[in-house]
Parts: sequence; structure tokens; C-alpha cells
Amino acid sequence: MDFYHPCAEVKKAMMQAWIVLLAFIYFDCMQAVTNSNIQGLQLVSKVTWVTLFDYWVIGIPISIYTMFYLKWGLGGLWMGPTVACAMNYIIYNHYISRADWVQISKDTVAKLEEESNKLENEKKE
Repeated sequence: MDFYHPCAEVKKAMMQAWIVLLAFIYFDCMQAVTNSNIQGLQLVSKVTWVTLFDYWVIGIPISIYTMFYLKWGLGGLWMGPTVACAMNYIIYNHYISRADWVQISKDTVAKLEEESNKLENEKKE
């Protein structure tokens, strides 16, 4: 921790928050991957509520509670975003596992064929 800042108070605060920050990084990366899957599967319209709900309704209250009432300090501040990212990841995985993959692939093929036909018609003109 001395690499970041030599002050003992900063070092102590970071050591207390380190585990929460590591969990945050993990779940933030995992939600980014599942978010890409959601976009690729064209399920964005079904999950637009997730991030708003998870951060504002779950994450911020958890941060306030753990930081100010439980006195967890910096770790408590990061607990809310960590839980919100974990919830995003879980909910996105739920939607991905329930996706109708056959229908999505048929829709994608139809869309690609339509675009291909459109390009061919434009070349003829």
C-alpha cells in the first residue's frame, strides 16, 4: 500500500476496503460481459430497469447504511456499488439463460438476409 500513499491513515482505510474493492472489480467485469451478451441477444429493452433499480434502490441505501450506521468506512462506501454490480450480473444471467436462442438466431438470420438483399438491390441501381 505504500506504493499508493505513504500515510498510515490512508493505508489503514485501503486495507479495510481492499476485499470489497476486489469483489467490486470482479462483479463489475462480470456484469460488463453479461451486458454485452444482453446487447448481442437484443434483450436490452427487457433489462433497462435493472441498473437503475440496482444502484438507486439497492446500492445507494446499502452504501449509506454500511458506511454511516455500521461504520465500515471506505469499505462500506464501496459495498453498495459492489452489491449493485452483483445484482446486475445475477439478473442479466437470468435473462440470458431464459432467452429463446432459437428465435433470436432466426431473427438475426432474417435481419442479415434482409440487409444483404437491400445491399444487392442498391448495387443493381
